[in-house]
Amino acid sequence: MPALGVEELHRIVKGLNRTVRAGALSVNQAVTWLSGFPLRTRLAYDSPLDHDAHRYRTERLLRARQIDALLWISSFAPEAFPDSLDEDVPLIVLGHAATRFVSRRKGPTVFVPVSTPGIDHDLHLFRVDASVVAPLSAARTSNLPSVADIARELAKRRSTSLSVARLRGGTLYDPANGIDGEKRDTHMRDGRIVSYDEVRNERIVTERDFDASSMIVIAGGIDLHSHRRWQDESIAAVAA
Repeated sequence: MPALGVEELHRIVKGLNRTVRAGALSVNQAVTWLSGFPLRTRLAYDSPLDHDAHRYRTERLLRARQIDALLWISSFAPEAFPDSLDEDVPLIVLGHAATRFVSRRKGPTVFVPVSTPGIDHDLHLFRVDASVVAPLSAARTSNLPSVADIARELAKRRSTSLSVARLRGGTLYDPANGIDGEKRDTHMRDGRIVSYDEVRNERIVTERDFDASSMIVIAGGIDLHSHRRWQDESIAAVAA
């Protein structure tokens, strides 16, 4: 299932939980569904996914000084930073307004106080012991932004200057636009296909370039089939 599919599934579940009970995917389940790996997986533009439950533990990475910066999100309460966090490591905190910092910190530090979920703004809370979603309503008003507000604003600003990926020289089949096996470049931005004119007019730099000259590029393929069980025999039937 694509990322947008998982997002839509969560929207449906959150809507159901306003009046009834419904389950959904946890963060770990969603990551596993999308990538085939659970959390503690390395993501990089030019490298394959790499999962290692020990190597990519936050505590170990901090102690080994193998990170460039730490993004710390703690909106429910002012939580203590990891003991292994070196005072020189750059730190970005989206945290509770009562968050306190030790005076000995030497590295660059950015602190953005955020509102408290379920108290200052509405939210759907995913329980950690199961995949149950609990809708919570704000008990007061606050001028502080939520973590979601900040994430949306960052995504909005990033999209205006986001570089694109290009599938170069693939054999393109796009019946909706009358393209039948033509050698073309395909550009993608923020997970969506965009036209070359859009890329050219906005003067966006192609950051990732993939050679697709020996590949077929299509919008998507659906494997239509069903599984039927008759007595002790299981039959897989292809739906024509």
